Amino acid sequence: MSNGDNSLSKIEHIVVLMLENRSFDNLMGWLYDPSNNPPFNVVPSDFDGLYGKNLSNLTPEGRVVPAGKSYDARNPQPNPGEPFEDVYSQIYDVPKVDFEDVPNDPPFAPGMQGFIRNYAAQKDKPADPSKIMGSLTPKTLPVFSSLALLCPLRSLVRIDSHANILQPIFHPCRHFVCLRQ
Repeated sequence: MSNGDNSLSKIEHIVVLMLENRSFDNLMGWLYDPSNNPPFNVVPSDFDGLYGKNLSNLTPEGRVVPAGKSYDARNPQPNPGEPFEDVYSQIYDVPKVDFEDVPNDPPFAPGMQGFIRNYAAQKDKPADPSKIMGSLTPKTLPVFSSLALLCPLRSLVRIDSHANILQPIFHPCRHFVCLRQ
């Protein structure tokens, strides 16, 4: 193959942007939504964001809180639980257990229903645990959203697809950055 036929030869720069302690859904879940200003109002068919999905969690009182939008880039405050045992509690909707008590092979599929419950149980109690269900918009994060538009996120690996996220142990995103095939 001649160098001119190799599309890799056309790559001039590779930019890696890693952010800790924020999920894909929190930062980019509403990147594309018909209610956004252009160009973020057209939802690509292969973008796995929050638009058009019926996602929610229950409060301890049983009130349904849908995944919504937050216009405060500092939310949620205080920060949610981020250690392995908190992530297990959040995605499997079980009370938080000690690290050594988290099963290597969870007994059931993750339902993603424990975010409000786990957030309410944090040491630094939030005034309103339902705020954990808010995700940011392009208007809230204009620079980050513009970067995402220039370097389409749909081409990135989504490691939070809920399938085997905790087997055998959850590592920060930076450990997976080079796994794209």
